[in-house]
Amino acid sequence: MRSLFTDPLPSCVTVDGAEFPVRTDFKTWIAFDHLMTESDLPLPQKIVSVFTLCFTEKQLPPDLEKTLSALFDFYSCFSSAQKSGNGKKDAPAQRVLSFTQDAPYIYAAVLAQYGVDLTAQNPHWFLFRAMFEGLTKEHKISEIMGYRAMRLSDVKDPKQRAFYRKMKRLYKLPDLRTPEQIEQDTIESLAKII
Repeated sequence: MRSLFTDPLPSCVTVDGAEFPVRTDFKTWIAFDHLMTESDLPLPQKIVSVFTLCFTEKQLPPDLEKTLSALFDFYSCFSSAQKSGNGKKDAPAQRVLSFTQDAPYIYAAVLAQYGVDLTAQNPHWFLFRAMFEGLTKEHKISEIMGYRAMRLSDVKDPKQRAFYRKMKRLYKLPDLRTPEQIEQDTIESLAKII
């Protein structure tokens, strides 16, 4: 596990034992997030865009799959939190954050809590993530993420459930699934009920 206090902030990804320099600023990795989660570009164009965005040199790793994996590792700050205890990735969770859509709330929270103006400064991605993850619950972005994550089936009081349903609708993120994915998810949900 990396330490922000004792380890230098990374500036490369490692693929097959070789290091490849990457851009480290938070704006690059927010753009990476947008390309990978919200862009409707075809996959080949998305990959070219990600490589152009992230790598600082023209020399790229030869293995596409390992390179993408290394970029996702950097994006996740080399955190294994997205994996379950058995080493397998957990099922995708409901999205509760969009760096693009939630930018005003994130900006306001970071400015209020840390005094960091993200339009004037461009911190390393790992530092930005540490600040973001350290935001207290008093900020609007924390409240919004809480609404999005709320499981209505866990709320017993009808008035509270109606309130949370309204908040979920108000702060809903766009559904980025393809029509085929929506159809498949609907079929799977119905199969669980029947």
